[in-house]
Amino acid sequence: MDDKKIYLLETIAEPCLVCGTPTPILYFQEPSFIDKDKFSSNNSRNICSEFSKLLESYIESRKPKTVLVHYLKADAESYNGAQGKEYIKIAQLLNLYEPFSTLNANDKNLLFKKFWEIFSGLEKFYQSCLYFGNNPKDVRVALWSYYIDYDEIIRDANDVIPGDADKAFLIPMLYKARKIFKLFKKLNITIFELAYMSQIALWSCYDILGLSKATQIIAEEMLEKASNEMHEYFVNELRIPYYATRQSHLFKIVQNIEINVNGRRQMFLAKDIFNFGSNANEENDFFNQYYKYIKKQ
Repeated sequence: MDDKKIYLLETIAEPCLVCGTPTPILYFQEPSFIDKDKFSSNNSRNICSEFSKLLESYIESRKPKTVLVHYLKADAESYNGAQGKEYIKIAQLLNLYEPFSTLNANDKNLLFKKFWEIFSGLEKFYQSCLYFGNNPKDVRVALWSYYIDYDEIIRDANDVIPGDADKAFLIPMLYKARKIFKLFKKLNITIFELAYMSQIALWSCYDILGLSKATQIIAEEMLEKASNEMHEYFVNELRIPYYATRQSHLFKIVQNIEINVNGRRQMFLAKDIFNFGSNANEENDFFNQYYKYIKKQ
């Protein structure tokens, strides 16, 4: 067995979401953007601090390498390719995070399926603030090599979004995304807070069916530990003794991104129930394939 391969889960042969090749095991190469020795088990178990270090390397590796172009200039193939690569990169990131990597394969799979889309939204918001600044009136979001503008898409929804059924799902999601992005910018989120929000997204698993009791206990411990670490961070680092409102905003951002993630999932799955037309969501091949994949599990 190649030592460089990190096995995330074992399952029946399914087409790879990236290359399309059937494989019985979903595995990922160790990412080159991380120096794994920095995160050995000998380090202190400050989970937010540890994850924030992983995030710094991850975000640096994902920074736009060129000037971002308008999303209408992007083709569907490049979008799907970028989305597939991001899916794998997030899995690689989690596999370097010891509280997650030591879990059994089934529990890792269950946690990852809920986590990765929420984290993707958080990371894009954070990356957008780095690229475009923190002015809440600027609602451009960086997406790999191009960007979208929430104000523009909402204004031109009738022309940009094909089909009434798609509009019924997408327009409320866009309004919610714009509102929560403005809050994200207003708060000027730090990397440590982003790590904390990631812990909320990862370990808030009360609604996940099939998760082992042992992992549920670990998740409760991780959330409590993260909360205690944030208390120390707010008081000692940010000098905010009365931080309840700010902390509640962090929860709100995670929760609303999750609501939009669930809405997107329902939109893609709904076309199997309702007649959205033959071209509904046809350009987003990655999520078409991904949601079909998790539906069968």
